[in-house]
Amino acid sequence: MFVFGLIAATASLVLLMFSDVFSKTVSRVFGAYVSSLYLGIAVLPMAVYVFISPPLTITWTMIGISAISGLALAAGYVLVLKSLETEQASNTWALINIPYLAIVIFGVLSLLEPITWMQIIATIAIFIGSGLVTINKDLKFNKLLLPAIAGVSFWIIYNLLSIYEITEYSSSSSAVIFSIWLIGFLSLLVYGVFSSRTKSSEFKKLMKSKLDRPIVAFLFCGLAMGLGQIAFVVVVLQQFVALGGAVLAIEPALVVVLAYLVYKEKMTTPQKTGVIISVIGALALSLL
Repeated sequence: MFVFGLIAATASLVLLMFSDVFSKTVSRVFGAYVSSLYLGIAVLPMAVYVFISPPLTITWTMIGISAISGLALAAGYVLVLKSLETEQASNTWALINIPYLAIVIFGVLSLLEPITWMQIIATIAIFIGSGLVTINKDLKFNKLLLPAIAGVSFWIIYNLLSIYEITEYSSSSSAVIFSIWLIGFLSLLVYGVFSSRTKSSEFKKLMKSKLDRPIVAFLFCGLAMGLGQIAFVVVVLQQFVALGGAVLAIEPALVVVLAYLVYKEKMTTPQKTGVIISVIGALALSLL
């Protein structure tokens, strides 16, 4: 169970990491709102997951929890992508460790998942390393990251509710994740229709033929995100939530490296140190 859970967590990590990194290309070209609509693309592999699953049981309680979780998911995406329009991918996505920490705490305290002292030490190392990734040259608080901070706060709600729901309705886990993301996507569409802030220019950009690469990035981000979420469902079903959250916490460190390679974003000395510590913690966690 440990090995299978670790494989699923690693698969989720890789997929979410690539989706998050290339979302910068999408958000800078299309804007926060249109970029967030790649949630609709993420729903597609989840729909396939539902289709190949055995008969499902759906209750009104499940729908209610999914609705709250989906709204929190959508709000988080709009806010995080708003910061990503102007800020580095490395600094913005480093904040994802806040909900990942909540996942680890929830897995240990609420789901009572077993965890050894050595695994705790490795987990702490991962979070320390990822925390160092957020430090820039000036060591000053960046106000432009406030939307992202608000966004990941919404994602804490999304993560905890979705984990609870997948655990409570494990036989219908495919329907749970599909309904959450479908509601999130539909709520974004409604927001776009009724919000005066939605810019028609964002949609015009989406239709221009010269934007082939951003459109490919848009589709890729959605599909990778959808598959990554399905992998995380497997993590929850394998009762690997606490350690799975620790594995996912490596993402900010890897995002820094990818952002450096793809966008030529500069890496500070604390960031380089954080990457090394996170990788060491991850290797230790996988070997324990």
